[in-house]
Parts: sequence; structure tokens; C-alpha cells
Amino acid sequence: MLRCISSHPNIGIVGPLSNAASWQTIPKIFDEDGKFFVNELPPDYTIKRMNELCETLYNNELPIVPLVNGFCYAIKRDLLETIGYLDEVNLPVGYGEEDDFSIRAFEAGFFSTLALDTYVFHSKSKSFTPEGRKPLAQKGKAKLIEKYGKPFLSSMVDLMKNQAQLKLNRERVEEFLD
Repeated sequence: MLRCISSHPNIGIVGPLSNAASWQTIPKIFDEDGKFFVNELPPDYTIKRMNELCETLYNNELPIVPLVNGFCYAIKRDLLETIGYLDEVNLPVGYGEEDDFSIRAFEAGFFSTLALDTYVFHSKSKSFTPEGRKPLAQKGKAKLIEKYGKPFLSSMVDLMKNQAQLKLNRERVEEFLD
């Protein structure tokens, strides 16, 4: 991720690929109900081997994205010095603070990207229980809608959903693992 964040002066935020990180998820992104999927490691794979696969399939892509999942989130010091920290007043506990930060970074002229050569396993529900996560996510979403409006946030999600390099990368990983 360091190589990625250092590759351009206007890159302010970088995130990795993962087994469970919304749009950064590989190989499978949605379950049968259309919800984000939590992938187990493939048979005979370790976390290290999944990272090595990402490194092998990496083709120097640098997908510019509007949002980065906050489970693993690298921030360039220049960005912090420009826009400050996460919003602890409106988003104090979790869920939504990284989206707000990503949007504020973009408004200040910084870009967010994904290190497609990096895989970090996300062990879900360690910070919050599954039951505790839902109300926090709803509260965070409500604060984001209040601040930015639903149409704007929907456009951010659409950009993530249709990010061509990310889709292509996911397809390469799926194809390799089949």
C-alpha cells in the first residue's frame, strides 16, 4: 500500500482488497440475497497466499475510487494536514466516518485508490457484534445523508459498483481460483 500511496502526490487514501470489505471484496462480492459476501479463504489458501495471488495478478492498475472501506485505511499525512481528522462529533463510534473522510478528501483535491496487489483478511464483527453493527451503520448512513444528500451518496455507490478496474481485478481472481 505504501507504493500505491506514494505513486502520486494527490493520492491521499489507500485501501486493500479483502475477503469482506464491501466493494473491495474478492473473489465473490454478493451472496444469494444480494448482500455483501464474507468470503472464507479458498481451500489450500492462507492469508499470505491470497496476498501473493493479488501480487501476481496485479497489472499496475491504480483504480481511483470515491470510497474506501474503513477496516484498513491508509491516510497520507498531507491529507490530514489539509482536512483534519475523522469527524468525531457527527460520526463518533464507527460506520460512515471513512466515507465522510473520503468525500472531504476528494473535495480538497485528493484521490482515493485501492492497492490491488494487497490482500488483508477482515475478521468481521470483532469491533462490534453483528447485532451492534446494524444500528451503528444505520445511524452513520443517516448522518451521511443529512450532510451530503441521498442522490450524492447514491452516485458514490454507483461509481464503486461500476469501477471497471476493480471489476476486472475481481474477475481475474475468480477465474484464477476456479
